[in-house]
Amino acid sequence: MLKIKEVPKRIVRKLKNIKNGYICDATCGEGVKVSRGCLVDRGSFIGSHTFINTNTTITKSNIGNYCSIGSYVVIGPGEHDVKRFSLSGVFYNDSYAELTLRDVHIGHDVWIGTNAIILRGVTVGNGAVIAAGAIVTKDVPEYAVVAGVPARVIKSRLPKEVYDAILATNWFYQKPEQAKKILNNLEHDFKK
Repeated sequence: MLKIKEVPKRIVRKLKNIKNGYICDATCGEGVKVSRGCLVDRGSFIGSHTFINTNTTITKSNIGNYCSIGSYVVIGPGEHDVKRFSLSGVFYNDSYAELTLRDVHIGHDVWIGTNAIILRGVTVGNGAVIAAGAIVTKDVPEYAVVAGVPARVIKSRLPKEVYDAILATNWFYQKPEQAKKILNNLEHDFKK
């Protein structure tokens, strides 16, 4: 479904900027912007032209191109195995590895609102919207809008024939100038 890591090797890079108030040790595409107070771990991949707002934490996640991530978002927090006799990380062999077993996958052009939490193992489809304060516990379909605790689909952003046409263009693999032309042409075609 999602082919997020298919990014030309020439634009993959590491960001790390402790001086300006964030740590992003993830592999990133071009044009990624990370705001103050963020922590993005080395097990993550952040696609091109994605923006991560202040005080967001991302752990072992694959995030697509052109995503917009709000402030105070948590993606892929560690999850304790409640079937164990003790929940303390002291009793894990490698607490980081064991608490983060399943990756999170976020498609392209996804908007994640302030204070949202996306749990481990969840896949969010292309073009989806995660409402502010939502707690996402299961997969989100493409172009769905989800809200609530736990999050549930409240509507589709666009009719299926429209988002199928958008997806067919693969605009999210283009540079911003070309992507804008593709999207403008599509909007013009659908407004006729």
